[in-house]
Order: sequence, then C-alpha cells, then structure tokens
Amino acid sequence: MEQIIKIGLPIYFALFFGIAFVLKSLFVAKRIGKNPLVLPKDDSAYGLIGFYFKLTMTGLFCYAILYSFVPISGDYLLPIKIL
Repeated sequence: MEQIIKIGLPIYFALFFGIAFVLKSLFVAKRIGKNPLVLPKDDSAYGLIGFYFKLTMTGLFCYAILYSFVPISGDYLLPIKIL
C-alpha cells in the first residue's frame, strides 16, 4: 500500500494539476484568444494572492516528490498519525 502511494502521489498530482489548471487554461485561451492568467505581479491584493498560490503549488509538488523519492522524509514531513 505504501509503495502505491509513493508512486501514485506524484502521478496523481501531475495529472490533477495538468487537467485542472493547464489544460483548462489552454482551452480558455483558445476560445477567447487571450491569456486567461491575468493576475498582476505587483503589490496589490490580487498579486499577493497569485504569488501565494504559486508558492503553495510549488510546495505541494516538492512535498509529493520528496515523499516519493526520499523514504525517511515521510516521518518528518508532518505525519498524520490519526489516519
């Protein structure tokens, strides 16, 4: 079971991220003819939310990869004992 999680977690993350964000953005861009990713890169609230979203996605991807390829990291990266 643990082996399935270690292999399936990065695959699931990549598929989910690819379908939910990248593929949908490409469909919208093709339909409207513009880039649908329009969050600014300034110090406004929208820019800050976009920055945190990118940071969260990068952190989740690093966690999934680290958990899969470094077996001992599962003990230190916030284990949920109750599950």
